[in-house]
Amino acid sequence: MDSEFVTRKIKKRDNPIPLLDQLEKLNSLQKDNSKKYPYPYDEKQGIIRIPKTVEKELKKLIKNGKKIEAMKQVRDLTGSSLRVSKDYIDFLSTIF
Repeated sequence: MDSEFVTRKIKKRDNPIPLLDQLEKLNSLQKDNSKKYPYPYDEKQGIIRIPKTVEKELKKLIKNGKKIEAMKQVRDLTGSSLRVSKDYIDFLSTIF
């Protein structure tokens, strides 16, 4: 069953723009903690673990120039922050 999933370690980076830090704080305050995500982001270990089929669909979105849509899907599936989902999508765009 593990072969159906892909696990990616996301390195936490500093936001290059201070406004992004403020947006992250605001987003975390507004986040609905009662919502259950299908593939929750492990914040302590910095790991996103999603099915290979989902990652394949995300790569298609990236290839078609729809990075923002891919980021939204990552956030909806994992509950990760904007920065983490962007870093994940940036990583996926480098491994084509």
